[in-house]
Amino acid sequence: MEAIIQYLLTGLSAGSVYGLIALGFYVMWSAAKAVNFTYGEMFMLGGVLTVVLMELGLPLPLAAGLAIASAAAAGLVGIDADRITLLAVAIGEDGSVDAAGTAALRRK
Repeated sequence: MEAIIQYLLTGLSAGSVYGLIALGFYVMWSAAKAVNFTYGEMFMLGGVLTVVLMELGLPLPLAAGLAIASAAAAGLVGIDADRITLLAVAIGEDGSVDAAGTAALRRK
C-alpha cells in the first residue's frame, strides 16, 4: 500500500511539472503564435540546482527555495540581456523588426 501511495505522489508531481511546461508553451503560442523552446532551460536549472544543493547538505525546502530564486534571477538577467542586445539590433531604422535573433518557430 505504501508503494502505491508513493507511485501516486510521484506521478502527480511529474504530471504537474509537465502541465506547467505545457501551460508555458500554450501561453507563448496564444500570445505570439510562436513556440519557444527555451522553457526547458529554466526547468532544468531549477531541478539540477536543487539536486546539487541537496548533495551539498542543504535540506530540501531550502535547496528548492534557493533554486527557484536563482532560476528567477537567471530569467531576469535573460530579459535584461534581450532588451540590451537583441532589441537594439532587431529594430531597424524604419521601425521594422528583424526576427533573425529569436529562438522560436512561427506558424505561417
